[in-house]
Amino acid sequence: FDELIRHVPAPAAFEEARRAVLCRARDDTLLRREVEEMRERMAATHATPKTATGFDVKHDRGGIVDIEFMVQYWVLRSAQAHPEVTVPRDNVHILEALAGAGAIPTERAEFLSSSYRRLLSVEQRLKLMERGTRVAPEELGDLPQAVLKIWNETFEAE
Repeated sequence: FDELIRHVPAPAAFEEARRAVLCRARDDTLLRREVEEMRERMAATHATPKTATGFDVKHDRGGIVDIEFMVQYWVLRSAQAHPEVTVPRDNVHILEALAGAGAIPTERAEFLSSSYRRLLSVEQRLKLMERGTRVAPEELGDLPQAVLKIWNETFEAE
């Protein structure tokens, strides 16, 4: 056991390596394409069965996973110029850091934070009720479409 522990990097060493990886220079066009491709692979893996009804708050387009992918894209895109965005670990605080650094508009960060919290809350409620991750679309109103609009603006217009 002692031998195993000696090979585990110290927390400071891990943080240094993590930050170095996140802060590398990246080609934005390539990064955008890779993120979109990864999201499409995930969507294919979690494709909605034809018999399913409702909106999957986690995996359907405009849901939790889309927000998480956008947040990570913005971190990878902006961390070299704004290393402070690598400090927070949860998506809500990362969005705050991205807005604080000027990497994304404050209104966008606030909307996505609020949407993320709402979707997570719905997901938790459904799980506690042992109902999976699907909800009646009217329960979310136009939230998924608004998240998807930001996704499209992020990956098509930038």
